Amino acid sequence: MDTRAPVQPWAGPPGLLLGCLCIAVSFAVLIITLSTDTDRVVSPAEEMGIAAAAVAHANAATPAR
Repeated sequence: MDTRAPVQPWAGPPGLLLGCLCIAVSFAVLIITLSTDTDRVVSPAEEMGIAAAAVAHANAATPAR
């Protein structure tokens, strides 16, 4: 006589539900991002300016050794 509880694959741990929700939200954000704001052109000079400002800020915030 088998006394084990029946297996219920749909009753998974809450982490599985949270993981599926995160993946669904990620895809939704990706689709929304790619479908909107397509007319904005970003120049390499603008991107390098932002990167240089971030590096300068990081260097200023790092204490000298």
